[in-house]
Formats: sequence, structure tokens, C-alpha cells
Amino acid sequence: MSKSMTEQQKYVAIIDEISASYCKMQAVRPLSESELAYFYREFSIRASYNSNAIEGNTFTFDATRILIEKGIVPGAHSLRESEDIIGYKVAFDYLYNAVKERLPISEEFIKKIHGFVLRGDSEAGRYRTIQNYVGSLSRVVYTPCPPKEVPQQMKRPSN
Repeated sequence: MSKSMTEQQKYVAIIDEISASYCKMQAVRPLSESELAYFYREFSIRASYNSNAIEGNTFTFDATRILIEKGIVPGAHSLRESEDIIGYKVAFDYLYNAVKERLPISEEFIKKIHGFVLRGDSEAGRYRTIQNYVGSLSRVVYTPCPPKEVPQQMKRPSN
């Protein structure tokens, strides 16, 4: 069997699994208000934890939950790390409500979300002025457009 055929079968299996999960999800709909609130709360905490962990934040999942739910910073964490988690949660809440209200995605909308995510940072809601890269110092896997092109590129999704 060829490698491409094996990969194709892998993707078919993934799609089948997604389809089966979707059917199970549809079977329990509509969710009650309390179920919806529970899933929203859990998903927003997990998303905040995972997104910040990718960036190197040292908060554990449980510490993230305590910060978001109780406003308590357990252990020795920096103010920056706390702000990153809270900022992500605020951005998540804003985005969730924007989707419910069907707000249009625009350049200003994206900059506002960026401002929430980087709250407390002087660059929040502004375009970058230096070149950045995705990957590591030894292996760059993606190079975004140069800083001078960012304003024009940001107009593309909203057109």
C-alpha cells in the first residue's frame, strides 16, 4: 500500500471519528443553561491554560482554574503570567459574545482582541514593528510577512 493511501485512510478514520462524535453531540441537544454554562467555563479555562502553556507560561492547569474562577494567584508566579491568563480569558469571553451577536470581523475587532490578550503590555492592540518567526532559533518553520506589510495584510480577512 502506498504512503499516500495510508495517510488518506488515516484522514478518513479521523473524519469518521469526528462524524460519530458529532452524532453523539446532536443526540444530547439542546443543552440546558447549566450544561452550556459548565461547558463554556471548562472550555474557556482549558483554552486559556493551553494557549498560555504554549507560550511558556508556568501556571499549571489547576493554578489557571483558581486564578480565573477565584482571582487568586497560587504559588510564586509573575504578574505578567497572571495578566496573560486573565487577558486570554477576557479575549475569549469577548470573542464568544461577538460570535453570539454576529459581530463582523474587522481590523479593529482583531486589534481589540489582541489588546485583551496582551493586556498590560505597551504593544497591546498595535502592529508589530520587528520581524518575528515561528519555530526555534535553530529551525524556523514559518516566517510571517515583514512588519511594514502587516497593516495591509490585516485588511485582507475583513474584505
